[in-house]
Amino acid sequence: MSLVVPVILGSVRSDRQGLRAARFAIGELERRGIEAPLVDPAELKLPLLDRMYKEYPKGEAPTVLEDLATLYRRADAFLVVSAEYNHAIPPALSNTLDHFLEEYSWRPSGIVCYSGGQYGGVRAAMQLRAMLAELGASSIPSLLPIPRIGKALDEAGAPRTSGCRRPPSASSTSWSGTPRPCGRSGRRERPTERHRDPGWREACPRVGTDPSRRAPFMSETTTELRTLLANLVRAALMSDDRASALWREATRQGQAKLAAAPARTEGLTIEGFWTQGVREAEAPEYREAEGQVEFGFPALCPFSLAELVAPGFDVDAAVERLRKSAATG
Repeated sequence: MSLVVPVILGSVRSDRQGLRAARFAIGELERRGIEAPLVDPAELKLPLLDRMYKEYPKGEAPTVLEDLATLYRRADAFLVVSAEYNHAIPPALSNTLDHFLEEYSWRPSGIVCYSGGQYGGVRAAMQLRAMLAELGASSIPSLLPIPRIGKALDEAGAPRTSGCRRPPSASSTSWSGTPRPCGRSGRRERPTERHRDPGWREACPRVGTDPSRRAPFMSETTTELRTLLANLVRAALMSDDRASALWREATRQGQAKLAAAPARTEGLTIEGFWTQGVREAEAPEYREAEGQVEFGFPALCPFSLAELVAPGFDVDAAVERLRKSAATG
């Protein structure tokens, strides 16, 4: 199964140059066997943000948002292509990104920025970094800035000169981040272009050489862990005992799956998953059925990751523990 990396374009102007950068990025990704659908705000024609996708009752969101949500849930990562308007990102890009939240969570992102001048849109990229981190799709350290884009790329996104050097972000779809000793001081040097290894999947100690623990698998594990916590929170919130029992059973099934392979969660931390799980449980479609407690859950998860993935985890006791730790309604 190939990776899915939507390429989100940020400009809707009639003479926009961003399509060149987007076509270049899509071509580079597809050349590596990666599915890279274009998300074009000029084609989507989203209205100015009034209601986020998650704020619509289930099944009532506009078709364009449902289709985007389906795509984003399939995504392994995102690549955002941004111009620079007045040292900031384009309003169309902000509007497109702001329609979603949970759909970005726990997926890395990359930034391609461009401009007609010599700086390649990097000032907008700094603003975009902060925004993507808040959305839950933190960007990798490397940028791909394209200065003087009209001269650098043609309409099809191809470099205009055969001698055009492709920066590391274009020639590698990931970033190794492996430091190495440098100089007589013994200090470790931040990785630069010459240290980034295209064979990072084999070299990176966090992922290792085991194919079952590569990036798509880790994405599946993070989704399962977040869903487990969300189901546990829903079970605690449901005022109807029958509804609560259904969510408890869903929690048991998800917990058993993670407990069967605890090594999958190595290197993960629980706190971000807890925050996302509570948010997911707070989705509008569940609010009518939730009435056992008000949202007053602690900011930190009351369970450790080791507890959650341990065989014999007591879901009923965990639900009662959550109810006691929350503000009663």
